[in-house]
Amino acid sequence: NKKEIDSSGYYITNSNVFGKLVLSESLRYDKYDLFDDKTTWKIGAKYNFTQDFSLSANYGTAYKAPALYQLYTPYYGNENLKPETTKSKDISISYKHLKATYFYNEITDLIGSDSNYNYTQVDGISKIKGYEINYQNEVHQDLLFDLKYMNQSAKNEKQEDLQRRIYENLKINADYYGIAKWHFGTNINYVGERYDDLAKTKQTGKYTIVNAVANYEINPNLKTYLKIDNLTDRLYQEVY
Repeated sequence: NKKEIDSSGYYITNSNVFGKLVLSESLRYDKYDLFDDKTTWKIGAKYNFTQDFSLSANYGTAYKAPALYQLYTPYYGNENLKPETTKSKDISISYKHLKATYFYNEITDLIGSDSNYNYTQVDGISKIKGYEINYQNEVHQDLLFDLKYMNQSAKNEKQEDLQRRIYENLKINADYYGIAKWHFGTNINYVGERYDDLAKTKQTGKYTIVNAVANYEINPNLKTYLKIDNLTDRLYQEVY
C-alpha cells in the first residue's frame, strides 16, 4: 500500500551499587508522526544477601504502537488501531542455579483479532500474570543444562482467556562440549493449552517439539553444523 510511519526514540539508563543493593532506572521518550508521543519508565532493585542468594523487583510502563501490517494489511488491517499501554511489575528470588519469578501486567487497548482474523482492540484492561522457574547449571563436566517453565493466566476485562496465549510452557536445553572441536545440542519445547478463539473451539496447543544440532570446528575461522528441527515429525500449528 506504500504506507509509511516515522518514529524516533530516546532513552537513558542508570544503575548504582550500594554494597549489596543494586538500583536501576530507565527513562524513554518515543515520538511518532501517526500517534501521540509517549514517555515510559522503569525502576528496579536487587539485593544480594549472599553470593548465592538474591531478591529483585521491577516496576515500569510500556507503550507499543501498531505495526504497519496491523494497520494496512488488505482485508485484515485496521487503520483505527491505537497504541497499547502497559503497567508491569515482577519479583524474583534466586538461589545458586535456580531462579523463580512472579510477573503481573496490565495492558490497556491490547491489540488482538476478532473471529474473522481482523485486527482489533481488546476493550478495557487485559491482565497477564503468572510465574517462571529457570534452572541453569553445568550438571556434569562439559554438559550444560537449562530448564525454563512458565505458567500464566491471560484474560480480558470480561475474564475471558485471551486468544493465542500459552497457559503453560516448558523448555529444556542440553549442550555437550566434551569432545574436541564438537558441540552437540538438543532442545525440547512443550506448548500447553492454547486456543485461537474466545470460544475455545480451535485448539492450537498441547504439543512437544524436539530439535537437535551438531557443530564441528574445522579451524578457528570455519565451522560447519547439522541441524534437525522437529525430530519426531510432530504436526502442529501456532495459529489456526
